[in-house]
Amino acid sequence: MDAIFIDGDNILLCRSVINGNSPFLFVNSKTGETVPISYNAQAGLTAYAGKSGKIYAVALEQENFRIKTTVLGLTRSSSVKLHEYPGEDVNLSIAESAGTLAIACGGEGAIIYAKEETYFDRSEGLPVKLYGCEEFFLCLDSEGSITWHDNKTGRILALFRLYEDRWTLSNNREISGKILPF
Repeated sequence: MDAIFIDGDNILLCRSVINGNSPFLFVNSKTGETVPISYNAQAGLTAYAGKSGKIYAVALEQENFRIKTTVLGLTRSSSVKLHEYPGEDVNLSIAESAGTLAIACGGEGAIIYAKEETYFDRSEGLPVKLYGCEEFFLCLDSEGSITWHDNKTGRILALFRLYEDRWTLSNNREISGKILPF
């Protein structure tokens, strides 16, 4: 379903679980060695390798006929559950900034996972895609805005909006400009 490069030699595969297979499989591309990560799930949906070296993955679980989406921290020998979302969210977004994890899942908004969970300040739209930078998170929302968020507090540092004929960028003050036709 998904694959990511962890380093120059290793790949993490996310896959559907068939006949008791594991949803996640580490593969060494040089030696061919495979290491399955045992986790009780229907599928491994996606994975993310942070700049810190941490590996995160998303699994789809079924418990008592109810589906849930789970975010995990993975190593070659274990998995730790970090976040659960009731229902299926295949568009969940994960990012890391300065070693800190953030997740945008469903209608919950985006959450920073450090010593405690901290929600991002909300813009007009729901978070759709997160990107981690060294000192902040970038968030693309459902209204087409781009927001810069502090990677510790979740506060909005700046907000960019693009309209048909103009754009605005605001932090402590707002600047704007026109968009000219070609």
